[in-house]
Amino acid sequence: MKIKTASVNGFVPLERTASRAKFTLGQRLSFHHCHRDQANWIKQVFTEQGIVQGIFWDEKNNDVVYQLNASARVGKIYAHEQDIIQLNTQEQSACPWGQVESKACDGIIVHVDHEVNATQLLKDVVAALRLNVIDYYRHKRKLHILLKTATSVVRVSYDNVAEFKVFAKRVNFHQASEALMA
Repeated sequence: MKIKTASVNGFVPLERTASRAKFTLGQRLSFHHCHRDQANWIKQVFTEQGIVQGIFWDEKNNDVVYQLNASARVGKIYAHEQDIIQLNTQEQSACPWGQVESKACDGIIVHVDHEVNATQLLKDVVAALRLNVIDYYRHKRKLHILLKTATSVVRVSYDNVAEFKVFAKRVNFHQASEALMA
């Protein structure tokens, strides 16, 4: 007879003395609040901290999962042990699109370098947004990346499809690419 245990989000709670967990209740941890397949520079931009509130076992992935109480912006999140990072061991990498000016909970602002191929840049931006919206947030959030040049501002948003705006006016992919090259 199989014993049925209560689960939270599909995770089974581990006992407080469980030796499987590397971290303990109340410990402050850092994690990437984005898809694990994102580029390293995106992971660095979306590095958050949280305090361990619960420790669980994910039977599906055979891994320890931590319930973290992060900032008010992020809230409560479940992070797999393999996604917990040590900030001092993380190599810094630069954004290939330009300089990241700021970050918000729903996106980032990048001042674009002049040497960047605008068409490839937009394709890369859409791919990064799609990965987070579909595979990480599971369509629960709409994300944005603002691309600034000396002469234009292009906003790329992703919900179910990519949406492009130049100075708040909706445009197609080609027009957005031209605005970045101007």
